[in-house]
Amino acid sequence: MNFRSAAMTGIAWSVSSQAVRMILQVVTTVVLARLLTPEDFGVYAMAIPVIALATLFQDLGLQQALIQREKITTAQINKVFWINFAVTLAIALLLVLISPLVSRFYGEERLTVLTSAWGIIMILGSLGFGQYALLGRAFRFRALAIIDMACAIAAFVTVTVLAYFWPSYWALWASGVASVACWIVLSMVVSGWRPGLPQRGVDLDGIFGFGMNVTIHNVANYASRNLDNILIGRNFGALVLGHYDRAYKLLLYPLENIAGPISRVMVPILSRMNGDPAQFRRAFLQASGIQSLICIPGMAVAIGCADELIRILLGEKWMAVAPIFYWLGFAGLIQPLIDSTGWLFFAQGRSKALMSMSVATSIVTVAAFFIGLRWGAVGVACAYAIVEYVYRVPLLFFLAGRRGSVTALDLILGVLPLLAAAGLTLLTIHFLREAQSLQGMRLIFAALPIAYGEALAVLALLPTGRRLLVSTFRLATDGMKMLRPAARQI
Repeated sequence: MNFRSAAMTGIAWSVSSQAVRMILQVVTTVVLARLLTPEDFGVYAMAIPVIALATLFQDLGLQQALIQREKITTAQINKVFWINFAVTLAIALLLVLISPLVSRFYGEERLTVLTSAWGIIMILGSLGFGQYALLGRAFRFRALAIIDMACAIAAFVTVTVLAYFWPSYWALWASGVASVACWIVLSMVVSGWRPGLPQRGVDLDGIFGFGMNVTIHNVANYASRNLDNILIGRNFGALVLGHYDRAYKLLLYPLENIAGPISRVMVPILSRMNGDPAQFRRAFLQASGIQSLICIPGMAVAIGCADELIRILLGEKWMAVAPIFYWLGFAGLIQPLIDSTGWLFFAQGRSKALMSMSVATSIVTVAAFFIGLRWGAVGVACAYAIVEYVYRVPLLFFLAGRRGSVTALDLILGVLPLLAAAGLTLLTIHFLREAQSLQGMRLIFAALPIAYGEALAVLALLPTGRRLLVSTFRLATDGMKMLRPAARQI
């Protein structure tokens, strides 16, 4: 199989899909900021940590286990589907039972019904469990990208219409229902797979061991990604949490929307490259470098223009979001490389090492949240950024580089030039604001091309950077050639 062609096709389609999703997300954020209140977002954000934790135990890491394995049988996929479905029903019932406790914890009565209602989304989502793994294993990235775009459009239309006619946090919940329903229908049609009756005596051959390590990793990662919301909601209420939630989603979710689909492409491809270390290393460095090149310059502009972005996108009543947005931006600068380094653990089957790293990181991050809480939501965001640089990244690079053809030095050299360019961009934005008196949209439009130009210039000074630029150009050219005929077939 031509892995390079599969990777280029997958990344090209994933980038196209995520471009649509990011545009819709920004438009949704702008529109909902004017239709809903910060309290609506705060109430919804209070429920999310509980739902996110429940979702982790619903999956049990089995999706990644099915994708990573070189060989898998239909009987094994079928058995895993029914196990997942049974677990989902139990978790949905548990959500109903604990919803009064969630409401009491926050002192917010509306959470009882909202938390219970999330069980509906979870049950619907379990019906599309096997299709994702099968489409990923078959490298059907175009189909996955098209389904993603359709689901994003369905969610956008649903939340916008409902927020306009019935403005409340239920519009946000309904968008989740629309997205999941769209995914079920389209994935079943495209994959052609339907679950059969469960069978006895099917050997899962280590699938659960891998999945449990991934689950522990996800739970630890959950703590470092969600406890901040819990602490802020508990100590400062829905209004402050609404500000923090908007800053987090506006800044870090676009990064996750880029990293997620690229990860969906690279993990199955790298998993098949384990027998060729040189090819594995080239593919990883190219894909990781491209992801960082796409994200880091834009993130530098977001940090430097935090006040302008919040004022333009959300309006004056949301300006309390700006300092939170600023500090989370520094965590976002290195998020692309953190995400791509995770591919190594999954593709190499190193779920135990990934689990150990996540648990250690989570403990330190949670401690930092408690320290930062003294200074409010801004302090929590600042603490999160500091831990990412001081602890998480060094530990991640050390563990990732201990095995395989990609070394810790490769990871460091992959991010340092772009971080240096990001620092140069922040200085440039400061100069434009102070010396040229640029503000608002004029500052943002001036800073964006400068940021990417500075990133390209820094990369061009280094041999590894020049190789990345050449491979990026080739990928973009080949990807456009592949997308044109494919787009005419949609």
